[in-house]
Amino acid sequence: MWGLLVGVVSYFPAAWYGHRFLEGQGMEPGFMRKLSVFLFASIVSTALGYGVSLVTSSPAHRRAEAGLQRQTLQLLGSAARCTQNPGLPQCSQDRAEAEQLLGKILGGAPAKSH
Repeated sequence: MWGLLVGVVSYFPAAWYGHRFLEGQGMEPGFMRKLSVFLFASIVSTALGYGVSLVTSSPAHRRAEAGLQRQTLQLLGSAARCTQNPGLPQCSQDRAEAEQLLGKILGGAPAKSH
């Protein structure tokens, strides 16, 4: 949560600094300067938010997140196989696992399929 807050708050000073820096370098106003400022501010705020998240989270929480990321990547690989051949018997089991994983990630009950 602190990482998100720091990332959002740091975007605006980074954008202001980037704008002033490019203006001082003589870059003409326009689309390219706005795009450059946006990219600079986005990268800085994302890095700061990630850094604060890393510092403020516990090692157990980071391990749990890493496990969820591994499970998600495995299910994405399975989903890619199922889109090519939906008749595979593994696909229905993968769908059920995906719903359970979604429930874990969102912190609630698994979503009901319609």
